[in-house]
Amino acid sequence: MRYRLLILGAACWALTGTPLVAQTVGTGINPTGAARGHQTGTRGANFLRIGPSPRARALADAGTALTEGATVLYYNPAAAALAERFQLAGTYTNLYGGSGLKHAFIGAVLPVGDAGAVGLHTIVLSSGEMRATTELSPDGFDPLAGNVVEWNSVAVGLTYAHRITDRLALGATVKYVQEGISIAEVNFVGFDIGTVFETGLYGTRLAASIQNLGGESRFEGPGITNEIDNDLRIYNDQILGSDMLYRLETDKMEMPTTFRFAILTSMLGTPEALFGLPSANHRLDFMLEVNDGFDTDLHPRMGIEYGFRQIVFLRAGKHWQNENDAPWDFTDGLAFGAGLRTPFLGDEGFFGLDYSYTAMGVLENVQTFGIEIGF
Repeated sequence: MRYRLLILGAACWALTGTPLVAQTVGTGINPTGAARGHQTGTRGANFLRIGPSPRARALADAGTALTEGATVLYYNPAAAALAERFQLAGTYTNLYGGSGLKHAFIGAVLPVGDAGAVGLHTIVLSSGEMRATTELSPDGFDPLAGNVVEWNSVAVGLTYAHRITDRLALGATVKYVQEGISIAEVNFVGFDIGTVFETGLYGTRLAASIQNLGGESRFEGPGITNEIDNDLRIYNDQILGSDMLYRLETDKMEMPTTFRFAILTSMLGTPEALFGLPSANHRLDFMLEVNDGFDTDLHPRMGIEYGFRQIVFLRAGKHWQNENDAPWDFTDGLAFGAGLRTPFLGDEGFFGLDYSYTAMGVLENVQTFGIEIGF
């Protein structure tokens, strides 16, 4: 359990992107300016920062301006409005080498009317079973938690998107989120909003989204409110015949609100491409994205995708995080991947397979596999 908790803690640090110096300098009475400027640990449901799309992850998770496939529901709800047919996607992510942490996504998009679309998706993260250890039961077999414990995180989102014009689309998602262990869970209700704008200039698309807007919540359950065992009471109240209850004062948390802004430019392959040269065989797209969370530093991302006949795809990207203050080098945050897309159920349908690999330094790597179907 200690090993996986260390992995979870390191993963949260990597996801939030907060320099270690903010946690190690100053004191609780008189923190330094660096420590005061960060809000590490103030947000819950950080699994919502893990992008589920192997295509986007191969592009350093610069997925906000992508408009194909049901995985767009995670990055930008407005992109669903550009779906021309029913789309279904499923992905699986093996997090941080052999940590045992698993992440899965299932989503679907259905066009509605002339300019709208609805979508539904769910995200699940699981730690797998870990030995339950506490201060009173350091070797396991805790009387409340049991012998094993498993951390689970689940999010379910419902999306509606609409094309305002042939170039502008808007969308919104309402989501319910729950995470924790069986004796202590926290629940959130949140929203995503997004927009996509086709500029008409050199195949350039602008996109932006705000993820995980919502209220505060705190952990609840038998591990938070329970009865103190007779053997642990410091005085005897049996004369009154009453139960002695305790309640842990857990802090309130908000969801990991994040702003995403992205630019996608067609370099080759389309009539409006930056370098012209329309071609049915070769296409090259470049993506640049910036993510900014309320409790994180600014995270730039850059990706490039080459497509051959819109069948075979090669991708690569780089995510910059914490290079100045953490033991990372340029190779950490590098990503690459590939995809295959073939016709399915006629000319209008498609079947796609995608894979991505991201180098994560001390956290080893993240590998994501995905299947997409459209018809």
